[in-house]
Amino acid sequence: MNDIPYIHVFRTSEQCYVYDVNTNKILRIPETVYHYLSNSGISDCDGTTLAFIQNMKANGFLRSDRVEISEHPATPLLSYYLENKMQQLMLQVTQNCNLRCNYCSYSGSYKNRTHSHSLMSDETAERAIDYFINRTKDNKSITVSFYGGEPLLNFELIKHCVDYIEARYSGKRIDYGMTTNGTLLDDNVIIFLVNKGFNLLISLDGPKEIHDAHRRFANSIEGSFSVIMENIKRIKNLYPEYYQSKVRFNAVLDITQMFSCVNEFVLDDEYFGEENKFMYNYVTNNYTDNRINIYEEFFVDREYEFFKLLLSKLGAFPRNKTSYILANQLSRIYLHCFQSIEIEEEHIPPKFHHSGPCIPGASRLFVDTTGKLFPCERVSEISETVVLGDIEKGICLKKATQILNLETTTHSKCRDCWAYRQCTICVALADDLKGVSDVETKKECPIVCASIEDIFKNYCVLRELGYTFDEERL
Repeated sequence: MNDIPYIHVFRTSEQCYVYDVNTNKILRIPETVYHYLSNSGISDCDGTTLAFIQNMKANGFLRSDRVEISEHPATPLLSYYLENKMQQLMLQVTQNCNLRCNYCSYSGSYKNRTHSHSLMSDETAERAIDYFINRTKDNKSITVSFYGGEPLLNFELIKHCVDYIEARYSGKRIDYGMTTNGTLLDDNVIIFLVNKGFNLLISLDGPKEIHDAHRRFANSIEGSFSVIMENIKRIKNLYPEYYQSKVRFNAVLDITQMFSCVNEFVLDDEYFGEENKFMYNYVTNNYTDNRINIYEEFFVDREYEFFKLLLSKLGAFPRNKTSYILANQLSRIYLHCFQSIEIEEEHIPPKFHHSGPCIPGASRLFVDTTGKLFPCERVSEISETVVLGDIEKGICLKKATQILNLETTTHSKCRDCWAYRQCTICVALADDLKGVSDVETKKECPIVCASIEDIFKNYCVLRELGYTFDEERL
């Protein structure tokens, strides 16, 4: 029996803390207690320290309980979720693209996807829509999104799908969304998107010199920045309310460049300088042998900008001088800390699962051009591990259960990990194209733990300085 407390200790520049996994709480502790717990109780301690620790134990902290059986809490209800509570349908209307971004998972440099001229047919789209909407009975609001490749290369199908939905399904709020490279947003497309209230996510990596270095037209050395910016300006000038409420941007950040180059572009440009316009991710090393070298100055620069953003939340720095790209990091603090650790929790149950997986097929259902069903757009389309089924036979409950319970291959290690409740590892990160891999999971573990600890530290520093999250709308 493991009698070591299930905890993680850390410190900020001013205070010492312990994260108690069983109760899912962060507690401020004296430095002597911090050192004692850091050494797993091996070192000697004085009477005051011992009394403090005994008091913590008397109040239900420092328990050694671990998960004994790995099973996701949603497992018994998975069939019900898949038949009644689907939330979002993502249709891959084409695998083709008019760009050849060198970091794109479809670029040919990655093992999990390749470009093709495959288009989704009207029949496949209709059957996918019927399958999805007939399994949303318990949701009043659902989302249908269009994905590629570049989805606007099959714009006629997108229009057909919307007409099909509106002709057959009523009484339910259906939001439409699209992820696009922004090059094909002509007047006809824009009018349609505005009239149907599409949530539009446009890929834009920063100023011209950075964006065009990666996002070039197929069979050309010409970058796409100028075309995209003209389309963005047209939308904002003609439909300012739609632009304000429905148009967002995603930047794939190049970690071989300076973060400030993209940050200043977003901050200074009149089309982007506002809250909640930009999200970001990084060029990935998953499923490729072409490793990306980390540029240390990029992360130093990014952390300095995030520091200024935190200062702005404390009223110590002007908000309009801080990064809009990094605003979603505050949301992560809110979700991982305020919405989690400030909720009353009992000790961790004997049967449980780490928090990484969503409910496959219910949270999102990704349908490729041929009608295969996947948990989301992030997984590999060539891996049988993540194929849930197809639109003819539906979702295989056994496959969905396996994906939901991916921890079964790593439970002996996961059960002792302090980040268990906060873990973000899902099948998209754990799949090695042959199955859920212990090796791939281990690669992600230190990254996840470091990220969660940073979030905890930022949360605690803000608390130390008097910031109250309940006053924030994130």
